[in-house]
Amino acid sequence: MFYLIGGAPRSGKTILSKKLAKETGIPWISVDTLESIVATYYSVEDLRLLFPKTAMRRESGGGNDLMYSRYTDKEIFEAYAQQAKATWKALEMFVEREERYAHDYILEGHQIHPELAVRISDAFPSKVKAVFLGRSDIETIVKSASGYPGIGDWFTEKTLDAATYPRIAQMLSLYSDYFKNQADARGFSYFDMDVDFHGQLDAAVHFLIK
Repeated sequence: MFYLIGGAPRSGKTILSKKLAKETGIPWISVDTLESIVATYYSVEDLRLLFPKTAMRRESGGGNDLMYSRYTDKEIFEAYAQQAKATWKALEMFVEREERYAHDYILEGHQIHPELAVRISDAFPSKVKAVFLGRSDIETIVKSASGYPGIGDWFTEKTLDAATYPRIAQMLSLYSDYFKNQADARGFSYFDMDVDFHGQLDAAVHFLIK
């Protein structure tokens, strides 16, 4: 079985993956790792086209403050969404290979869109379960990020000016709305993590392993 956990950054995908892994004993992997590997095989010109979010960050010196002052929330959200697709082929190849050896995996990342989940589900019927997470409330996103930063957290560690936090949160809200609309259109379950975060995590785990 392959468990696909998609959604906007900072929505709880990694926490859900760890919780599901503990419940099932199945290993999990962040698609960010696959994305980092895939990106090394492209030229600078291709990176700008296929990995626009990475290009934006590099052009902004790696920090959020300049990046979010130089680009609009919508432009950054669209760059994230476009960049996600550059990893889809590698992810599909990963699933194909691991399925061949009857391995189970939990895969999580903003790169996992409902459209991709449909493609993988069609290729491996009855062997895929997918859920999507999101947070749309700006204040809740800011409070969560600043109050509970993770290890190597890009939200807080790459932001010097707290005034940038709401801009980042707005981008994450846009991305979450995108996931909700796409999940609803394709019949996947979407969990709103703004209310009762831990209760929603439990509900998502129950849905995946029932």
